[in-house]
Amino acid sequence: MRYHLWMLLLVMASVASAYPFSGDNGQLNCTVFDSFKAPFTTGDINYPKNVMLCLDTGLRYPNGSYADMSGVRYNLVDRNDRVYDLNSRLSRDVQTGRRILVFVVPKEALPKRLMADPRASPEGGQLFSVELGDLANVSDQNLTLLYYGIAGSRFEPLTKSITLEVGVINRDNSVLPVFASNFTMVDQWNWSYGGSGFTSRQLQFNESLRTGVDFVPVSPYSRPVRLIYDNLGQPMVIEIDQGCLAVAAGTNEAASGPACCSKKSAAEENPNSVKAKVAAAKERLSQVRSDQNLTSG
Repeated sequence: MRYHLWMLLLVMASVASAYPFSGDNGQLNCTVFDSFKAPFTTGDINYPKNVMLCLDTGLRYPNGSYADMSGVRYNLVDRNDRVYDLNSRLSRDVQTGRRILVFVVPKEALPKRLMADPRASPEGGQLFSVELGDLANVSDQNLTLLYYGIAGSRFEPLTKSITLEVGVINRDNSVLPVFASNFTMVDQWNWSYGGSGFTSRQLQFNESLRTGVDFVPVSPYSRPVRLIYDNLGQPMVIEIDQGCLAVAAGTNEAASGPACCSKKSAAEENPNSVKAKVAAAKERLSQVRSDQNLTSG
């Protein structure tokens, strides 16, 4: 029993930090609130190999007021240290100081750093960067689970679909079967959605899989907060949205936008504790299996 609890603690412990990320030069502060991918289908000869990597970005002065982003030059650095120029034609202004920055990158590229150069802008100032954190992952003695981000979203009149890009590496000598149904997405209200959308794979030792997992249909107001992988009955959890987790834990320090979950009273167990996460993950996996049995029955 103690061994299993120790392993669950290990699985929960290695999650990387989540958005948002910020950087500044003392005169301007740049925050990357989130990132997502979108298809690149403009007729470019390389479009089947490329995607639009979009960064939801805000620029502020030290006093908190919004700064004009038009004069700031941006570059993206990936984890292979390749540098990409901003595609100004595809990028979109949301409001003063808020912009969706678009970089056309290979499908496999992973963002590492956003470079902001305000030297040509009216504000001036030195070049600075926003570090985009480590790739979110959890591991145990059998496998490594990786979360690359949101790979797509599509809206219908009453519902939507969400595609999360994930990876699995088999660390065990035995063959590891991976099914879309192994994955569960949990939204900000702790509602669980089962995965679908890819053909099952049999991973050999040290073999890896990187794929999109579809969650459909999803409520139009749901957003991913937690990704759960059913590892032979033991849940592996990656926290996607730390803002919602902070509100669930009874603090607004890391939350952005409207409250994601109801605050709990002090007498109730902290839902962000390891014990609560493991219990909730097991309950959700059980519910997803029950729903799938009803669907197939």
